[in-house]
Amino acid sequence: IINYRASADGKWLILGGIAQKEGAIVGVLQLYSVDRQASQPTMDAHAGCFANVKLTGRAEASTLFCFTARNPATGGAKLNIVEVGVPKDQAFKASADIPFASPQDFAVTMLPDDKHGILFILTKAGYLFLFEIESGTCIFNKRVSQVTMFASVTHDESGGVVTVDKNGRVIHFSVDEANFVPYITE
Repeated sequence: IINYRASADGKWLILGGIAQKEGAIVGVLQLYSVDRQASQPTMDAHAGCFANVKLTGRAEASTLFCFTARNPATGGAKLNIVEVGVPKDQAFKASADIPFASPQDFAVTMLPDDKHGILFILTKAGYLFLFEIESGTCIFNKRVSQVTMFASVTHDESGGVVTVDKNGRVIHFSVDEANFVPYITE
């Protein structure tokens, strides 16, 4: 077990784990509805979280279940974002390819920055990806550690994340608000 998260309203839970299967690391997520007291079937997915973001055209913030999954046919990874707690035909959905540098790499942590509408994804190989939630666009991708960042939490003050890598190095990542718009518009 490497992940347990609750939605901001406490109505949705996810439990995540990894295991070795046929020489590869596989991930499994279980989504649970507190109101319905029911689980969805397990998903082949490595990392997941809930984001609480106000989407364009919506009066209130939406609860978004965000997770990464590998396509067994292509070996590629996808970010999936699905609104929960609303009828399926009204739910927001987005997906995007995750450009891992190696087919063996996978997401170990995904944390939302609800303030900026961003997802932070940290990988086993030490990469940091930032995805804009509503469009699913990858806006940042860089190797930030030579080793796995194995423990991460949100940093509420900045909207970013604080992580610890296998060497014991503590790292804080956040959006630089003064340079965010110029960076995106380049």
